[in-house]
Amino acid sequence: MPNEYVDNRVTQADIKSRERAIQRAPKNQKLGRWYAYRHYAQLDYEQGQGFHHRYLVGHVDGRVKEHCTCGLIIDQSEEQLLAQPRVDLQLELVQLVRGHRNLPSCKGSTLALIVRQRWIEETDERKWTAYCQECSEVIHEVPLTLAQNFVKEHNAKCLK
Repeated sequence: MPNEYVDNRVTQADIKSRERAIQRAPKNQKLGRWYAYRHYAQLDYEQGQGFHHRYLVGHVDGRVKEHCTCGLIIDQSEEQLLAQPRVDLQLELVQLVRGHRNLPSCKGSTLALIVRQRWIEETDERKWTAYCQECSEVIHEVPLTLAQNFVKEHNAKCLK
């Protein structure tokens, strides 16, 4: 089955609208609106980083569908074209499936994905892991700019 996509790109107008909804809501509805705001603000943040992961799981007609931050939707019950990195990164199914869109634009296609972020307490910094679905190269726990450059470089040389 061909990949399914949803337009899930978050805009600053979306976030501002949700902030206003919190302010206008009656006291007993503010918490629910805050959770919606938090969901979209976090998605915007992760899309801006280029971080591909399962951010939402939905159930449709008894089937489980995973949503990636780039808009890709996969059906867990269907066979998928998978790409394996050279080392075991313990990736989510959606991170192994081919057919992702570029982030943060959610347009075009990408083969290189930022798939993990981790806070390093000892050094007080966040590190990212990325891999290329085409050549299987991995960079592990590097600064965000290096992970983003890895994605750009691999899309230029491996996306043919």
